[in-house]
Amino acid sequence: MSHEKVNHTKESHLFNELWNIQSKEFVIAVTLLGLILIIGLLGNGIVVAVISNLRRRGQKTSVQLFLLNLAVSDLMVCLLCIPLTIFTNFYYPKDMTRRDYGLCKLARFMQYVNPIISVSLMTAISIDRYMTFVKQELTCINRPWYLRPAWLIVFAWVYGTVQCLPIFYTSNFIPLDYNNSTIYYCSTTQGQSLEGTIYLVASVLLGFVIPLAVLTISYRKIIKVISTRGRRLAASAGDISSPKITNAKLLEKSRRRVLRVLVIVVICFVVCWLPFALYFGLLVQHLREFPNVMDPVTHNLWTGHIKLGL
Repeated sequence: MSHEKVNHTKESHLFNELWNIQSKEFVIAVTLLGLILIIGLLGNGIVVAVISNLRRRGQKTSVQLFLLNLAVSDLMVCLLCIPLTIFTNFYYPKDMTRRDYGLCKLARFMQYVNPIISVSLMTAISIDRYMTFVKQELTCINRPWYLRPAWLIVFAWVYGTVQCLPIFYTSNFIPLDYNNSTIYYCSTTQGQSLEGTIYLVASVLLGFVIPLAVLTISYRKIIKVISTRGRRLAASAGDISSPKITNAKLLEKSRRRVLRVLVIVVICFVVCWLPFALYFGLLVQHLREFPNVMDPVTHNLWTGHIKLGL
């Protein structure tokens, strides 16, 4: 791989202090992100193992397929995003080679794409659940091909990947004057530029607003259908001694549980992703490029383990 230097024409920025592996910021980042890494590997590893075992036994469902892909995307967050976050925030080359230039862009792309894919998969799950509960007359086989589970998963991966491709253009090294020498910092998408602002706003719309709208509408329809069916079964129960009373009570209990889970999913999504939307949609334009104290947080803590409600 070539180590040829890459020319950089942007104006340098003067800083007296930098994050490094001896700094308290490094200890905090490694501690927090290391904890997320361990929890993520254990939790998602168990999910992959359990689902894989069930599918080997012939117990295959569309929900398993969605959760398996969701776990894989989260494992990629743990194995790629977290190490790359530490790398990009604590590695400052003095000579920006083509290798470093390419690695910077790849690192920033991977930091964004895996969490976005997780959100896309959650959105696809809500669409599949909507088709299952609300459009019961359409089985998986009878659905339009683009609404079948396998294709929804493919679209989720493609949607998340394509959405993040502009990062290869918007991310870049910025020169920093430090101790009478120049070093380089791998910068994220900058809101100070027009193209950066356009991309950040588009990211908020595509990665937060649209998925939240789809989740809310889909789960609202599901809750409405389940509630209607519950009322109909309760009304048809008739005599208290009828076995239908037992079924009505069980359905009501199930309805409440489903309602609670769906509400928790939407709340967790908003709580974990709203800081990202506010940061990239509003705040990043008013922050200096380096050091960006929100960088490790926005790329990992909010990845969030938004599936706590699933």
